[in-house]
Amino acid sequence: MEILRKSRDDMNKKDLYFLVTSPEIKKMRELSGSTVNLIDWVLFNSVDRETGELYKVISIKTDTGVYATNSPTMIEGFEQIVECFGNEFSAINIFEGKSNKGRSFLMCSYAE
Repeated sequence: MEILRKSRDDMNKKDLYFLVTSPEIKKMRELSGSTVNLIDWVLFNSVDRETGELYKVISIKTDTGVYATNSPTMIEGFEQIVECFGNEFSAINIFEGKSNKGRSFLMCSYAE
């Protein structure tokens, strides 16, 4: 695992554990259709145990728990928010889109 970005530089090991490896992490899809207030977040690379391939994961801490996803469209949208606002944002909108083949995927946008 490699931490790529995080919401604050002073995040300690306990905070990282609950955002990255805790078995209590929920699926981000549960937040679809809502505006989410962020307490903390971390973007990291994880390794597929079977193939050894790297993939990105975004994990967020909210007032209702910790949620994570490896959805490329969600991560791309989140990275765009970080590029524009740095750490100076506290909420995002999470919603689902549909591909041409009818598959759903997660997306996010900046929330004021």
